[in-house]
Parts: sequence; C-alpha cells; structure tokens
Amino acid sequence: MSFDPEPTNELLLEFLDDGGKHATMRYNVSNEETDPSTGTAGDIAAAAAQLSKSAMINQSILIRAFNTAPGTPTAGPYARPADKLDLTLQGADGTRPHIQIGGPNESDFTNGIDWDPTDTHVAALIAALKTNAKTASGADITGVINGFRRRPPRRKGQ
Repeated sequence: MSFDPEPTNELLLEFLDDGGKHATMRYNVSNEETDPSTGTAGDIAAAAAQLSKSAMINQSILIRAFNTAPGTPTAGPYARPADKLDLTLQGADGTRPHIQIGGPNESDFTNGIDWDPTDTHVAALIAALKTNAKTASGADITGVINGFRRRPPRRKGQ
C-alpha cells in the first residue's frame, strides 16, 4: 500500500425503501469528479439506481482535501482527545448546529466544565465560525448559544 498525495472524492448515494428504511452507499471517485450527476459519478449513480428497488433520494460528492502544512502539537494543559469542547451555535435560519473540538485546552473552561467565551482561543474560533461557517441549509452562523466540556462516560469521575 502506498500513500496517495491526491485524495479521492467520495460519492455518497442515499436510498429509501418502501418501508422507510435508509441505506447509504459510498464510492471513492477521482478527485476531479465534482458533480454527482455527470461523468463517472453520474454513471455509478445511474447504475446503482437501476439495480436497487429503493428510491435514490440523494446523491452528492464529498470533496476531500488535505493540509500540506498541518499544525504540530504543543506543550500545554490539554485534555485527552476523548474530551470535547461542545458548542451549540445559532444559525440565522433558526437552527442550532453543534460542533465539537477534541482535546481542548484546559484554560478554555471557566470551572473545568463550562466554556469561557472571553478566552482568546474560544473567541477566535467563534469569530472564524461567524465569518466563514454556514448551517446545513446555507444560513450564516450568528452566534454561540452555549458551550461545555463533554467527557465520555468512562471518564466522568476523572
């Protein structure tokens, strides 16, 4: 097995049967494929739809990219990666999307559990989300409703 420096995109096909059950099929396609209804992706989708008795309700391409200059870990008071900073965002469309950041810095919490919105790391993330992120329906992120530390059940007493 060798490393592929040009990751493939992922074709995602979603089916719904007459009993209301969902099925998802994923295929790796060339990173040049960006339209799920044409080219190789369209051919695979058409063939899969013909083969299935279920209705294809969605077909999409997940575009993959990689960072050629990722960050490096630093020393600091960081939690284990299993711990998460869980933020509930407010969308302009009224939705409340969630994001989680693994292994948050301990200084990002006021009492070890509640997020600190005045912390420089948290404030920078909120500003980046408000400027760049969207809800699933494409609406702007307008703010953060709340945030807290989420720990897996096996770590609750630690």
